Amino acid sequence: MIKIAFVAIGTATLLAGCTMDGRPSAATQSEALQAQAQLAEELRGRQAGPPQACVQLTELRGNRGIGSEVVLFEGVGDRVYVNRPAGGCRLRIGETLVTRTPSNRLCRGDIVQIVNVPTGPVGSCTLGEFVPYDRPS
Repeated sequence: MIKIAFVAIGTATLLAGCTMDGRPSAATQSEALQAQAQLAEELRGRQAGPPQACVQLTELRGNRGIGSEVVLFEGVGDRVYVNRPAGGCRLRIGETLVTRTPSNRLCRGDIVQIVNVPTGPVGSCTLGEFVPYDRPS
């Protein structure tokens, strides 16, 4: 009986952003377009480097979510890293990523926790590759 409840909840969650014919709703499409525009603005004037499996923690200064598909990590200097977590990762206002790693780096496949600052953990994300973006010299 419990398994059925989880399947029903999961199905309802998957369908929440879709119309009856399976296409994304207008609100979902609008949100995706806004996120694409925000990411384009963040990356304006920057060039992508080769994707990296891992980044040293000392090279990261902060992070923020862009839409539900991208986490933008602020790097040292003017570098930023675009990470597209498997399955997405929605960071809302007042939420941050908390990392627990036995090493001194974050890597593709690491699971990070989404924490609402006043209330505590609200979810998790599995990191993808880190794509560095720099301004040309």
